Amino acid sequence: MSTKNNGDNSSVLAIGIDAAEPVLVRQLIEQGEMPALGSLLATGKWLDVRSPAPIGSGTVWPTFLTGEEPAAHGNYSEWKWLPETMSLRRYEGLHLTPFWKALAQQGISVGVFDVPFAPPVGIEHGFEVSEWWAHDCTAAGLQAGPDRVRSLVREAPAHPLSANRFVTSTPDTKSNLTDLAEACSAGAQLRAMLTQRLITETKPQVSIVVFPEIHHAGHQLWHTIAPQHPIYKGLECAEFKPLLKEVYRGVDRAVGELINSATSATTVLVFSLHGMRPALGFPGFLGPLLCERGFSQLAT
Repeated sequence: MSTKNNGDNSSVLAIGIDAAEPVLVRQLIEQGEMPALGSLLATGKWLDVRSPAPIGSGTVWPTFLTGEEPAAHGNYSEWKWLPETMSLRRYEGLHLTPFWKALAQQGISVGVFDVPFAPPVGIEHGFEVSEWWAHDCTAAGLQAGPDRVRSLVREAPAHPLSANRFVTSTPDTKSNLTDLAEACSAGAQLRAMLTQRLITETKPQVSIVVFPEIHHAGHQLWHTIAPQHPIYKGLECAEFKPLLKEVYRGVDRAVGELINSATSATTVLVFSLHGMRPALGFPGFLGPLLCERGFSQLAT
């Protein structure tokens, strides 16, 4: 956290880096590879936050935006269990109330950009953008407001991943992995540019913007920075460039631009609600196996 000089025009800029692994972030800061966060840390503090991540990563953002424990808000993933029909429904978040709605009702102007799992609340003074591009997509889809903000979002360049490349399929070649890393870094840059413009146009007193690019890249690229980990034995990971570090550096540059564009009366916070670790991903055979054994069937 870094606090700049406060005055009558004081504001808050909170920047979420979804799934940024704190151990890796500290390592890259110490190596001088994340200078923006390094500069922020030099004049601020590094603090730990309590997170419900041990329950599941899907609980952290609903907990953040409501201030309620998972047992209260009842959300654990992008799918919601419906006990009355014994079925699943794509989460849309409409029953949750983000804390910034109360701020807006008090006359505080608020800007919100891509907070995962956060439903729109109808902000009139400031800006509100949901799922411009999101790693965790809901049934709500892209929404923006008020009208002027909606126009600015439509005019802005699209996120490189918005065409669903590497979203519904896994990159399976070195070239694809490189393309994924570059798309994530470029997307973070475009996100920062659009956020800067929205802040300049609407001048919110409280802004919350989240970068999901590291989350998306981490699932596909972790082996490029931990090739010697036992879980990757036999996968010949050592031949890959450390592509995930490039995404971290790209997000750091984007965060740096946001920080540099803030006024001297802005309090800046950068946060992550959960990290990552080496893994081989989710078992792709589970769905077919459940169908084959008669435990499930595909919807028509």
